[in-house]
Amino acid sequence: MDCNKEEDTKARGITEELIEKDDVPEGSFELDPASLPTYQLGIYASSIDQRATTNFMDSMNSAENWVTSVPNQVPEPEFYKYADKRSPEKFQIGQCWAIYNDENALPLYYGQIKRIYLLPEFVLHVEWFYACPLPKSTIWWHDKTMPIGCGLFKFRNSKLNKYDVTNNFSHVVAAEPLKNGVYKIFPRTGEVWEVYKNCSAQLMKGNNLEDFEYEIVEIVDVSDNYVDVKFLALVKGFKFVYIARVEEEEADKVVKICVSEHLRFSH
Repeated sequence: MDCNKEEDTKARGITEELIEKDDVPEGSFELDPASLPTYQLGIYASSIDQRATTNFMDSMNSAENWVTSVPNQVPEPEFYKYADKRSPEKFQIGQCWAIYNDENALPLYYGQIKRIYLLPEFVLHVEWFYACPLPKSTIWWHDKTMPIGCGLFKFRNSKLNKYDVTNNFSHVVAAEPLKNGVYKIFPRTGEVWEVYKNCSAQLMKGNNLEDFEYEIVEIVDVSDNYVDVKFLALVKGFKFVYIARVEEEEADKVVKICVSEHLRFSH
């Protein structure tokens, strides 16, 4: 998800120095409201204008038929104009972007910019990523059509989708090219992600995105077997500013999430 931090740091591929404010704790993040679930914004999912949707093509996730735009009901951020990061001049050929999905209006899908036309009107040509088959060790969702937020992705065909507006797009993501046309999108140190709350093998039987709750984490370290995270909490007095959670006798606590549970990472 997109955020800005109170210091120079990598945050979903974006590094930007925040304007210092006396009342904002050092090390805080401001999150893009459009990347937060509706219940965290105080609005209901049913109030978001949604387009007609189709069924998933199959278990290989793609945004091709499931995209929406930033809903008008999303509140404005407190400090930064995240919409400016989606202005036409920010788009470049080869960039990979997170795309808002149509079921819960969160940026759960990915596409790559292939062509940009400026005249006679602005048009983006985007090719969608599809998730590759998951390793056998992965703890699967019971519903195989649930979105896959991180892992290995590739292009299925050469079809390009055209967009003359940019509010379908959330933020640039780091997609590492591997062999055979495969790209790796995975949490990186310094990034902020939302993870499914209280998730376990049993709880991963859900299939309605609107029923899930999320927790916000900062990625502390990534190894071959684990992703180390710190849970973030809302800073009192702000709507979208978060900082590492401090619990009694648990300051700076790091939680390990097994790589086999990477489906817990939503966006």
